[in-house]
Amino acid sequence: MEKKDLEQLDSLISQVVKGCGLTLYHLEYKQSRPPLLRVFILNEKTNTATIEECEIVDHALTPFIDNLEWITQQLVLEISSPGIYRELLRPSHFQLALNNFIKLKLNVTLEDKYPELPNKFKKNRHLRGKLLAVDDERVTLDLGISNNKNAGDGTSSIENSIITIAFKEIIKANVDPDVKWQY
Repeated sequence: MEKKDLEQLDSLISQVVKGCGLTLYHLEYKQSRPPLLRVFILNEKTNTATIEECEIVDHALTPFIDNLEWITQQLVLEISSPGIYRELLRPSHFQLALNNFIKLKLNVTLEDKYPELPNKFKKNRHLRGKLLAVDDERVTLDLGISNNKNAGDGTSSIENSIITIAFKEIIKANVDPDVKWQY
């Protein structure tokens, strides 16, 4: 699929999803056999999508997809919530994750930028922290809140553990909530 086709598809899907009262979170197209189109949707009130909302979008979107000449007939269409551990791909995704814990994989270490951090943070390219702020160029995290994930009380012995990371330094980012599973 060419870039112009993907842009046209993104625009079409965004309009249909918006018409269903939801938001298009992300779109994935894989040229597999058969080709796969994944549409991740979100209800901004609940920050997720229910099965019923996915069904509504599927029924609303299918006629439009079927009428696009450049779409193969064997296309597999999947409609889904982005999930609890959703990937954060653009600043708007980070905005939706404010005040939540996130995990980052970086292409740099923090030792030069933040020499006061403990060694386990300075040399590590994998971080977890509470997302405090985001703008078009960077995110701000508090590493101290999450330095002991299993403490349960949100306390930390690290002072001044607030750091800023540029988007260009982030390889991968995901929401990483503190989930208390009950069995």
